[in-house]
Parts: sequence; structure tokens; C-alpha cells
Amino acid sequence: MSTAKTTYSMILCSLMSQICEQQGLLQKDFFQKTGIATGSWSRIMRGQAHFQIEDIRAACHVLGLSVGDLTKMADKRQEQLVEQEGIEVVSKDDLKSEGSAAGKLIAGAALAFLLTRLSQ
Repeated sequence: MSTAKTTYSMILCSLMSQICEQQGLLQKDFFQKTGIATGSWSRIMRGQAHFQIEDIRAACHVLGLSVGDLTKMADKRQEQLVEQEGIEVVSKDDLKSEGSAAGKLIAGAALAFLLTRLSQ
């Protein structure tokens, strides 16, 4: 039986989505203000790409966070995912080499659900 896997960028993506929702910021407005392309976001959420530091910096600016604050939150979520859910955090290349596109899409959706549950 294989272990569920995610990437650090997928964790960041899910956190940013949650923060947007908490702040009442629509995703389309978030994308416009940050300059992050929706296609890039989608690939990150499927584990096929990773964030560039400038994208993280722009997102943090829009969300009113420092990069350090966001990564601290992501580090905490990573620990929770590993300890409470048994999810392994791997590189996008490791994730890409192991599964189908459908599996990655399901993994992204499951990650979003788990992160929401862990934040409550």
C-alpha cells in the first residue's frame, strides 16, 4: 500500500487559498494582484510544478503576510500532515514519477480538505 504524498508547494497553495477565503478575497482578484497565472496555480495544485520565490513574495504581499510567516504556517501544516494523516511531503519530481494525473488531482483535493480540517 502506498503512502499519500504531497509537495511543499501544494501545501503553500492550499494555505494561500484558505487565507484568501478567510479575507474574503476572490481567487480571480488574488491572481490578478499577484500576477500568478491560473494555469501555473493549477499545475502547482496537481504537484506538477512548484512555486517560484517571486510568486510567493507577491502572494504574501497581497495577503499581508511575510514570507517567513507563510512558511512557518506551511511548516506547521507539513508536520500535521505527516504526524496526523501519514502524508509524505516529496519533491514534484518524486510525485510526478509515481502517479497518474487523476491521482494527483485527487491528492490535491484531498490535501485541501485535510488542511481545512487541520486548521479548525
